[in-house]
Amino acid sequence: MSEAQIYQSPGATNPRPGAERLGPKNKDARWWALPEDDRAGVVNSIAQRIFRQNIWRHEEYRRWMRMYNNSLGRMWSPALATIDRTGGGQKLSLNVIKSCADTFTSKMTIERPMCTFMTSGGDWSLQNKAKDLEKFLGGQFYEMKMYEDAPSIVLDTCVYGTGAYKVLVEGDLRNEECAKDARVIGERTPIWSLGVDTRDALLGKPRTMVQYKMVDRGVLCALFPKKEKEISEAAPPEMGEERNFPMWMIADDTTSDMIQLIMIWHLPSSKSANDGWYWIGTENCQLDMQPWPHDYFPFAFYRRMPPLAGFHGVGLAEELRGIQQDINMMIQKAQAAIHLMAVPKWWLQGSGAVPPGILSNGIEIIRGMVKPEVMVPPGV
Repeated sequence: MSEAQIYQSPGATNPRPGAERLGPKNKDARWWALPEDDRAGVVNSIAQRIFRQNIWRHEEYRRWMRMYNNSLGRMWSPALATIDRTGGGQKLSLNVIKSCADTFTSKMTIERPMCTFMTSGGDWSLQNKAKDLEKFLGGQFYEMKMYEDAPSIVLDTCVYGTGAYKVLVEGDLRNEECAKDARVIGERTPIWSLGVDTRDALLGKPRTMVQYKMVDRGVLCALFPKKEKEISEAAPPEMGEERNFPMWMIADDTTSDMIQLIMIWHLPSSKSANDGWYWIGTENCQLDMQPWPHDYFPFAFYRRMPPLAGFHGVGLAEELRGIQQDINMMIQKAQAAIHLMAVPKWWLQGSGAVPPGILSNGIEIIRGMVKPEVMVPPGV
């Protein structure tokens, strides 16, 4: 297959006339069909385009996070660590979004659901196997810390609209020695680190998904020892560089040695198709690539309210935003009215010896030759 056919063949990510004439990092391609040396640049370009399509959504994420957190969020970071909690900003007197989100999270995670295996007409031996399977799954959930991550995932659903839990196998199943020590692990994945094409996900079932993640350089070298040289030479993300996207993954200053990791999944077109692939790497290096024969992504998504169209759910912050803004406006007006009108006013005689500068809305002891009169207006 020629290079032009790769970019114009049916099933390309976004085939268009003249795509084969574009530069290697701007081509719309079936990235799994490209040579390994060109694959990293194309995947990085596809990931950046997907996230730029949803940049407005990330601005909404930041706004909803500020409304829930009662804080001023300056920018995104891997742990949302750059949040201004110094008290310099105006605090919400009545935070309805936080109250509803915390209540919903508490009610949904107060119990620990378990999987139960029921036998139909089974003998004693089969019933014992079913009980052992229940114990095994209970231990697996405990090892994966599923119940510890559940409150954070439900809270993500309330604030951002969608919560994500990633389930993956730690270890290389392709190697017989490594497969013996492989285990299933799970981790909470912030929805703002995942990206899907808006057109591809119009009906809520995208075929391609991208994930950005910041990983320590030493951890990557241990996971991919054959790529240690490429990992060591990978440049860390820096503020202000056009190549770094999304910008919310970059902090102002850091003492850590972390690099930006890109992961992309493409689901197979059919059971017999061979176009299902999983790729992991940096912006200029492929770390690994494996076939992905499953018709699903390695994420379990939870949405409190599914959307009418698209992939992302509707959270409490989005639903209650208008009510919260009205409450904020009314409280601010009430505060201004009370400060201006619902306090005692001092009336001094023209020849009074009390300096007007010492009179205020506070409670003070005033000494002077002339006793001032106090006028108390009706409360507002």
